[in-house]
Amino acid sequence: MPPPSPATPIRPRLAALAALATAPAFAAAIAPWLPIAHWTVDLPASFPVQAGGALLLGALALLALRHRWLAAIWALGALCAALAVVPGWLAGAAPPPPR
Repeated sequence: MPPPSPATPIRPRLAALAALATAPAFAAAIAPWLPIAHWTVDLPASFPVQAGGALLLGALALLALRHRWLAAIWALGALCAALAVVPGWLAGAAPPPPR
């Protein structure tokens, strides 16, 4: 296939835009599982909820655009972020006893 001529506009695909827009969330999704050795790992480890939400939205967008393999990878990233947060939520403090 010949390269596009300069007069031909390059149209980005929606799937590529969805993937690129949400890909940076992988850093915050896996950061809680890495050893904290430097602030560059500690900072994204503070945002697994936001990363999980972004990756879940990206997975839904990729699934709607019929990119099942990418959607599965993005959903796996959202699951990694959820596994860092949900056990703490479930083991949270019990409600105070009624007076």
